[in-house]
Formats: sequence, structure tokens, C-alpha cells
Amino acid sequence: MAEIANDMVSGACCSQCGVYFAKAHGYPVLCAACWADAPTADRAAMGVQLAREPEL
Repeated sequence: MAEIANDMVSGACCSQCGVYFAKAHGYPVLCAACWADAPTADRAAMGVQLAREPEL
């Protein structure tokens, strides 16, 4: 379980749903689907950004 948590913190996968990306971002991110579903206030409170790398 710790590996998944580390992947979420490093931006290797979406911080909400866990979908993986082609390359880690180096910071927490949300995939496009989770980004669209999250209210703007929640995005800021979670401290995440929209993923730039393609999903696997």
C-alpha cells in the first residue's frame, strides 16, 4: 500500500482514482476525468494540479 501512496505523492498516478501516467510529474496531480469532477475549491484545498503526461 505504501507504494501506491508514494506514486500518488510523486505524480506517477492520479491522487484520486489511481490511474497511472506515462511519466511521473514530481508532484501530486489529478487525471483529466478527476479534474473535471472536482469542484474548483476542492482542487485548491487538495493542492494538486492537472496532469500533463498521458495516461496509461
